[in-house]
Amino acid sequence: MLIQSHTGIVLIFPAVPADWMDISFQQLRTVGAFLVSAKREGGSVTQVKIKSTSGGILKLKNPFKNNDFECSQAYQIDQENVLHFQTTRGDEIEFKSK
Repeated sequence: MLIQSHTGIVLIFPAVPADWMDISFQQLRTVGAFLVSAKREGGSVTQVKIKSTSGGILKLKNPFKNNDFECSQAYQIDQENVLHFQTTRGDEIEFKSK
């Protein structure tokens, strides 16, 4: 499975086999009307892009190992390693591994 969001938290590559080291997807829609694109290289997430099509709160389980990433927007992170964003319609959030 490439993406999951039915709990209200977006999970990227939640059930991808370990031997799928290099994989990507483009603009999969989640609960909350977010379009998500992501890339995994060498078994690690390297890039994520999220577009908010209607605005609202985005909750994203941190897909990056060791919190080693850059993000284009400010966020809050909770004890469960979930990133929280307040978005408006049309916002685009980009993440890149360091």
